[in-house]
Amino acid sequence: MADLILGGAGHDTIWAASGNDNVFGQDGDDQISGGLGADTLAGQNGDDVITGGGYADQIFGNAGDDFINGGWGYDLVNGGADADRFFHIGIADHGSDWIQDYDAAEGDILQFGIASATRSQFQINTTHTATAAGERSGEDSVEEAFVIYRPTGQIMWALVDGGGQSSINLQVGGDVFDLLG
Repeated sequence: MADLILGGAGHDTIWAASGNDNVFGQDGDDQISGGLGADTLAGQNGDDVITGGGYADQIFGNAGDDFINGGWGYDLVNGGADADRFFHIGIADHGSDWIQDYDAAEGDILQFGIASATRSQFQINTTHTATAAGERSGEDSVEEAFVIYRPTGQIMWALVDGGGQSSINLQVGGDVFDLLG
């Protein structure tokens, strides 16, 4: 069963449970967590902390400097305007996050959870991809960028139109690396 959960104008803490829930934080700096389901989680306005659950979630930060953790599924993520952080814990069961709007010029950062990782353990592959209907994702002339963690061979993040970025910034511990530099 799906629930519709609406936050208010203040700083809300919202926990979705089982089911494919729709959660909207509204205004304020909200903390939103998905549950066991393919949830739609939207922060709206404010500097939100949004964490997906166990399945393929759709996560929208919208306006504000948001911290987004896709959770354990293969998630569709859109940080929205402003400087957002896209977190991946770094283990295979965490899945891959498909980020629709990564923009280093806005201050967006990919944040990796294994503090001992090094810059040389990551690689960027680019290619054009299509939806299930055969249509291109994003701008037709710009390739997607796939951020791969070499020790596991797993794609951590897929950046729609990421091939058009002049830099892709990755934070590991206290260090930030430009993966294209």
